[in-house]
Amino acid sequence: MKSTQRKILSSFIILLAGFFISCGAELPIEELSDAKNSITRAKSAGAEKYAPSELEEARKNLLTAHQKASEENLTETKKSALYARAKALDASEKSFPSSVDDARKESSSSIESAEEAYASQLASEPYNTSVQLRKEGDSLRETADRTLESYPKESGDDAKLRMRLAAFDQYEASRQKYADSKKAADESKVLALSQKQQLIDSFADIDKNLNDADKYAEGKDPEVSETRNRLDSSKSKIEEGKIKEGYSEIDDIRKKSGELVAKNIKIYAEKQKELAKQSVASATTRLASFDRNKINSSRDFQVSYQRAEENLKAAEESRVAAEDLYSSEKYEDSISRSEEAIRLSRILVDQATELAERIERKATTDKIAGRDTKTEGNKKY
Repeated sequence: MKSTQRKILSSFIILLAGFFISCGAELPIEELSDAKNSITRAKSAGAEKYAPSELEEARKNLLTAHQKASEENLTETKKSALYARAKALDASEKSFPSSVDDARKESSSSIESAEEAYASQLASEPYNTSVQLRKEGDSLRETADRTLESYPKESGDDAKLRMRLAAFDQYEASRQKYADSKKAADESKVLALSQKQQLIDSFADIDKNLNDADKYAEGKDPEVSETRNRLDSSKSKIEEGKIKEGYSEIDDIRKKSGELVAKNIKIYAEKQKELAKQSVASATTRLASFDRNKINSSRDFQVSYQRAEENLKAAEESRVAAEDLYSSEKYEDSISRSEEAIRLSRILVDQATELAERIERKATTDKIAGRDTKTEGNKKY
């Protein structure tokens, strides 16, 4: 609608110009055009918000100028056009600083939002560009303020006008820098947020540490739970887009998770070492309890017993290795060897149990067979 009105006014000015030229009169085209352009610029400067009365007065006087032109009153036409432009310039002067302030606030808000998403690290190129553009906008804003402040001191109306318009140009350039800064900051935020899952996935080593620490502590270390809660909280913040806040504690959490593993693995390694010692001792005692005469009574028994002895030997070797590794503070390897010793000891015990049952069955069978033989020998035929 407003665009249509502007086109109508422009067409009207052209028609009037043609009319007055044909009549030998000179329509103040330049003054009318300057007034129209100044009003357009004032609107762009935010005058509808910050200088509505000045803008409205400028519009009314431009309409008055057109009306006077249609009445062939060139003096009043020019006078109204000049006044319309003057009020439009006043509206721009009043509005530019405030509208530029708004643009800077939007830029800063976007930069802060981007930094909350840790864009300074995850999307440094567009983020740094946004900060630099804001800085350039600040410089132009300072120049514009100085120019606007100094223009009344110029000698002559033309010099003052040039200085005033230069200030407006500088404000517009500053505002554009802020707009570009906001755009770059928004882009950096989007790029940073796109890396949320990748960041969370990078905490896999912390999860493993905490799982190991919890296993070694047998679920009895409250510090493990506390640290896991901290990690979960950091993950939640990152998922919410508060990446910088969520990531800020990760280094400390990672360090703590490693310390918890180191603290609990030593205790667990010692427990496993002692359990391996007990298991091997128990297996040794179990194997030594067999009557060698009974073992030697059957080739199958001898083979089974030999296999059990081999397992006992391997279990003892693993136990000794666990001791040595523990002394060398290689706790994870020590745990592995202790667990192997325990596993082999348990296999040996199962083998011994099965062998004992077989020996018992054979003894029972032999006893029955012997009784039957004796009975047959006592029979009379």
